[in-house]
Amino acid sequence: MVNNLCQSKMNNIRSDNDGEYASNERQNYYNVHGITRHFNIPHNLQQNRVVERKYRTLLDASKSMLQVARLEHRFWQEVIVTSCYLQNTSPYKVLGLNTPYMFWFGHKPKLSNLRCKKYKVDHMLTNRNVWRKGR
Repeated sequence: MVNNLCQSKMNNIRSDNDGEYASNERQNYYNVHGITRHFNIPHNLQQNRVVERKYRTLLDASKSMLQVARLEHRFWQEVIVTSCYLQNTSPYKVLGLNTPYMFWFGHKPKLSNLRCKKYKVDHMLTNRNVWRKGR
């Protein structure tokens, strides 16, 4: 799938050493296609800081959305999917202010389905001292 979307060959793959990706059949596939495997320590998410940070950002955004919209916990799955969608359609400096969506698919995402919901922001914005550096 990655080869088809990017028109380039995948050279490396990183996964945990938990067993589901460590079979001999999978190793033979990687050998035939010239892919090098790298393993993390099983059950140690901290070893891959980039993925761990992305995961944390996704969870934080989802928790904020649930709290601000005052949604029940049963909407957790929809909120996670929405947070992921928003992150994939938001520009990143490392991608030259392009979106991950644009990187994968070669065109800008359609954002006409997004709606802005207005919420009151009370005391946090009125007290500017909170935002000063060093506090």
